[in-house]
This record gives sequence, structure tokens and C-alpha cells, in this order.
Amino acid sequence: MRVVESKEFPGYFFHLSRDIEAERMLEITASPDTQLLKMVNAIRESFGKESVRNDRSQRIEDYLDRDLHHMFFQKIDPKFLEYIRLRGERTQRSGIGVLFAHGTTGEDGRTWLYRDGAVFTPVQRWINRHDRKYAALLLVVCNEDGCDVLVRRTPIFIPDNIVEHGFVSTQDYHYTMLIPGGEEVDDGSIDWHLKNIPEK
Repeated sequence: MRVVESKEFPGYFFHLSRDIEAERMLEITASPDTQLLKMVNAIRESFGKESVRNDRSQRIEDYLDRDLHHMFFQKIDPKFLEYIRLRGERTQRSGIGVLFAHGTTGEDGRTWLYRDGAVFTPVQRWINRHDRKYAALLLVVCNEDGCDVLVRRTPIFIPDNIVEHGFVSTQDYHYTMLIPGGEEVDDGSIDWHLKNIPEK
């Protein structure tokens, strides 16, 4: 698994499965440069940033940033990201670790797995490995069966359905934020949590 830092969203670190990396590279080789630049620059404009020129060495990051924008930022209320920022300051942790992989459910019907090449690994193992390393974790991994995960010290965003990797998503899904202790923070409770951020 390769780790790539976002160009558009500083502090976001993509933990990229071999499958997603191969798919993005295939998109890059199949897409004319002008089409890619138009998509990237449209995203940059939506954030008030300057347009970019073509740079082949940075193209996979452009695709990942595009995916993150469409699959996460357009679906999440900015209050949740403000909570992560403030909590990160208090806990002296920064950045968001993003697992980008295809997901499935194990044969037991309860274990959420992600695929990295030919290897299927429990999502919970990735969470445990990165818990406390970042201010938050984000799973861009299909969770069609709504499998549960545990988080001990780091807030985590999990999807409730299939997450479409790509520019346009036709699936109906949303992200839920879980905080340490397993509490789900929703639109009705985020304001309270913003006023009551724990020290540790």
C-alpha cells in the first residue's frame, strides 16, 4: 500500500490500495491531458485556487483529490471538519488518514474487509494501526452491508453503503462520524460537540 499526500488538501494522506492505484493509472493513460486539466482546474476554481499546468508526475494526486472532493467534501457538513480541526489542536494531532480501497464483507457476514491486490485485510486492522496517528481517519471503502468498526482515540468517518470511486457517483451513501467511545455524531449533535471538545 502506497501513501500519497494530497496536493489540494494539505494534511490529507491517501493510503492507496494497489487496485485503486492501478485503476487511476489506467484512467490517466486513457484520458486526454486537456480533459484531466479541465476537471482538476474546475475543482481548483471551486476552492478559489489558480489553475494548474500539466505535470505527468503529479497526475495520480490530481485524480485522488478529484475523488476526495466528489466523494467526501460534497457530502459532509463543514462543521464536522471544524470539529476535527479543533479536536486535533487539543490532542496535538493533525492530518487525516484516508484509506482508499475496494471493500467487501467477510464470509462471517460481519467483518469489513478491504482489498490490496490479492490480499483481503480487515478494515479494523488498518484503523488500529493508524489510531492516534492522525487527527481523524476517513474510510473511502465500500461498506454495502453496514459493518461496524471500533475507534479508541481518533474520530473516524465511515460510509454506509457502496462508495463509487470516480468522478461521478450514482450511489446513495453518506458518511457517519464516530468519535472515541463509539458515539455517532450527527447534524443534530455536532453543535453540542463543537462546544464540548475533550482535552485528550
